[in-house]
Amino acid sequence: MEVRIGEQVMEPVQNVEHLLAMARRLTPEGAFVRRVYVDGVSYEDLASLSHIDWETVQHVRVEYASTEPFLAEVGRSVAEYANRVLEALPRIVALLRVEGVSIAETGLLELLDGISWLVEARTLSQALAATSNLGLQGGRRLPLEGELEHTELDSASFLEKLFSAMKSGDRDWVADLLENDLVDLLETWSYRPTAS
Repeated sequence: MEVRIGEQVMEPVQNVEHLLAMARRLTPEGAFVRRVYVDGVSYEDLASLSHIDWETVQHVRVEYASTEPFLAEVGRSVAEYANRVLEALPRIVALLRVEGVSIAETGLLELLDGISWLVEARTLSQALAATSNLGLQGGRRLPLEGELEHTELDSASFLEKLFSAMKSGDRDWVADLLENDLVDLLETWSYRPTAS
């Protein structure tokens, strides 16, 4: 079995845990395992490597990617989407405050999918930045572009309150949460520092 991790040729691997341990040990600072090729098949989801019969594998190649451009792109996507949500909120809030318009008719359910994506994208990108040792200065991680000042708990707490308000059918409560809590959260996410 030929195992190539980055540019290095390594010993054969016994299982996925062995491969990933070697890959982690050799990961350059500021990079992450982007893709693993096993006998020419590409795997981006490293969990899917667990089904492979490693005794029959002939070739393994681990490919790295720089974390910074990836995180910058995620940061831009989060900021752009947060800005679009902020633009849509006044219309949704106005519909909620009008009698006879149900919560489902406002587009809020679709909006919740987007908010869930925003929370997940930010959480995963922050975890990737932390594990890649990016932005370290004096042992403290510097904020990512548009770093959320609120904790993940704040996001979860907001979503829990919003789901409760929606379940109760209280359109005014939902509108208040969108106008106050969500706007504060999204304005932080949509923040794009200007170049000095």
